Amino acid sequence: MRTDLLDQLLCPNCGGPLLANMKYPSQGDEIEYGILSCGCAEYPIIGGIPIFKVEGRVDVMHQTTDSVMRYGPSVKELISLIRAGQHDKALLLLLVIPKRTVNKLLAIVDILPREARGSVQALGRRLWSKQQQKSRGLLLDAEKKTTAHDLIRFFYQESLRSELYNHFFYKFSQPRHLAGLSLASLVPLSEKPILDLACGFGHFVHYWSTADPKRRVVGVDRNFFQLYVAKNWVAPRGDYICSEADLKLPFSSKSFSAVFCADAFHCFLRRWQSAEEIKRVIEPSGLIILARFGNSQATPREGYELSVAGYLKLFEGLAWRMFSEDELLQRYLKRLGPQLEEPTNLSKLAPHKWLYLVASGESRGFKNYPGFETWPHSMGQLKLNPLYREVSRDPANNVTVEFEFPSKWYEFENASCLQYMPKKAIISGTTATDLTAEIWSNEIESLVQRCVLIGMPEHYL
Repeated sequence: MRTDLLDQLLCPNCGGPLLANMKYPSQGDEIEYGILSCGCAEYPIIGGIPIFKVEGRVDVMHQTTDSVMRYGPSVKELISLIRAGQHDKALLLLLVIPKRTVNKLLAIVDILPREARGSVQALGRRLWSKQQQKSRGLLLDAEKKTTAHDLIRFFYQESLRSELYNHFFYKFSQPRHLAGLSLASLVPLSEKPILDLACGFGHFVHYWSTADPKRRVVGVDRNFFQLYVAKNWVAPRGDYICSEADLKLPFSSKSFSAVFCADAFHCFLRRWQSAEEIKRVIEPSGLIILARFGNSQATPREGYELSVAGYLKLFEGLAWRMFSEDELLQRYLKRLGPQLEEPTNLSKLAPHKWLYLVASGESRGFKNYPGFETWPHSMGQLKLNPLYREVSRDPANNVTVEFEFPSKWYEFENASCLQYMPKKAIISGTTATDLTAEIWSNEIESLVQRCVLIGMPEHYL
């Protein structure tokens, strides 16, 4: 956590200023471990990420989809470990999912009489500690031999056996991501940072901080593991806060030039409170962008969806434009930005499942955006899209690659990617040389346009 972030932070409970105590390192502009305190509460900083929770447990994983919640350490325990200088122990408690048996043992402790808890809790903790030590090298890899892919696979595929592995790992070329990028590109340059609510692994933080390394982005999510991977592997230039996104936000008013939320707003239980907080923390001329939220008028239903009118009521009084995912995607594939000058025809949105909203206190920035100078999905190191696998290579080193959906569910959710991603593609032997020399050839342009090559963080694969 950068120390200058303190200027924007407030206690979400009392609204008072926060001071950093027990800082490690004690000098410099970064705080890796410490305690934020105000007049009413203390909040731990673990691995450079402040955790805004006063009491109870910080679940190792709390995902809306899949209904997954896993036992984690208490806030008091984390603060005690920081005071004792046991930093790695505190970090590992937040990164290692207790196995099913361990999770059950630890959960049982909560319902047992106090006098009967000791032996059960000790056994669960002992087994959990063995798990942590086994995974220590993978999770605390200072030399970055581990990749973001290794960690996403460790957490979602190996530990949870969850479809969320496919969703998060293959995100950079998904139709929803491209549509989201078309709106993310609208955020103007400003001295004030961007707030990414429910930022997950930082895929959009990567876009902003790569397109302009001087731009400040703050990501908020309740899942510490995702923030830890974002901070260390996906988008290390970002700042990250572990907090619920639909409760009181720990920021002073008018702190941000834009607030962005992708793939999550319809999953928030407290959408009214979230909308009020978004309006509080953004400057009057700033952009509010909600990317891909569910329309309750179209099936299938998920989360806590509203109708088109219901979403607009939350942002009443602001200028706004709303889009369907199909509309944004089709313009993006033509290398065109969104059209904001024309008012939205709400009747056309009713049958569309996935919607996108741009809102602001001022409408002067609402214009029709021209073509992108650079493909937003090319930000980072150009690499072969992991949805493709090599099937043949000829003597001239020309490689044939083939597209493959990782699962039936992924195909159901992302079928429209076949509008722009070919089933097969040939990559000539000169392409690798051109990429190394940073020569943007016509072939590379074509491969990027079709998402055969995509930009990714340095330590993603």
